[in-house]
Amino acid sequence: MNFSCDRTMLYETFSIVSRSIPAKNALPVLSCFLINASEDGNITVSGFDMDLGITTTVTGEVSVPGTVAVDAKMLLDIIRSMGPDFINFAENDNKTITVKGGKTEYILPVMDPETFPERPSAIGCEYITVDQKMLHSVIRQTVFAVSQSDVKGVYTGAFFNIHDGILEAVCTDSFRFAMRKEKYACDRDISFLCQGRVLNELIKIMKNDDGEVKIGLTGRHIVFEFDDTVMISRLVDGAYLNYSTLIPKSFKYTVKIKTEEMKKAIERASVLINEKMKAPVRISLETNRIFITCKTPDGHSFDDEIITETNGGPLEIGVNNRNLLTVLSACESEEVLMNFNSALSPIGFMPVEGDSFMFLIAPMRLNTK
Repeated sequence: MNFSCDRTMLYETFSIVSRSIPAKNALPVLSCFLINASEDGNITVSGFDMDLGITTTVTGEVSVPGTVAVDAKMLLDIIRSMGPDFINFAENDNKTITVKGGKTEYILPVMDPETFPERPSAIGCEYITVDQKMLHSVIRQTVFAVSQSDVKGVYTGAFFNIHDGILEAVCTDSFRFAMRKEKYACDRDISFLCQGRVLNELIKIMKNDDGEVKIGLTGRHIVFEFDDTVMISRLVDGAYLNYSTLIPKSFKYTVKIKTEEMKKAIERASVLINEKMKAPVRISLETNRIFITCKTPDGHSFDDEIITETNGGPLEIGVNNRNLLTVLSACESEEVLMNFNSALSPIGFMPVEGDSFMFLIAPMRLNTK
């Protein structure tokens, strides 16, 4: 194998694929990039951690086609350190490869590409096409609520439900709930449960622009195709909960807040709170104002006040500061409606107009003493 490629393009390609390289693995070859250079000038780089596979193609000058497996971390560090030149890869007879850029040269051992495990195939899957910018927004505004605990099974995934001209994405970890809706015309109903970890990688790789993403389902796997990249991963097994039962039919109290103003107030309260010194943030509703307070067991206290529009009250409710901050960050609008029913009912967040998102966070029980 012998090929040359622009260093910047090659580094971007390796960076994308590196997200599918496992930190620890039982098979040494999984620590490698699988690099295939074909006669047509396409250089395809693949990674696979037995769960998520990423393949990206870049164009170069190929004089001798071939396939090699090279240590991914080492190669990424090497390309990062080299100058902005064309990089040449030349396979040697002694199971090594020479990587050369300008006067800089490395010789690296390679592994047998035949030992690289077979990845799931996307052949035969049915595709739908989604606007890239829309999908990026939908994932970004929901994936924060995915459970990080494997014990919670289906809660580690994001549930996508396409029906009646609507695309819904739903995530929850029992303490937070996020639902995002967009109009989407489709000639069939589709639902699937995608790993939250995969979606986090997807929005890091996928550009937030006006392109398109092809999404394909192959029974137990899901495929995302965009630009020159293909991602394939296992779907989450199991049936998702009936999330419509989690959404309150109505709210007694509504407050219109400036999102950034509320976020900064909670950030100031969070200065007092850490893993060793936990305490709820208290939100008290009064006529056209919100009082935000926090008292820690060691005697520290915080008080703040926001002048705003309120409908109903008075009410005092406790909330976890980090859960509230993640929801406020996900709102992505200048103003948002905070909705309440009681001190022990979830707090709801909705846009001032429309119903494009619904976020819920569970309250914390307050000590009345």
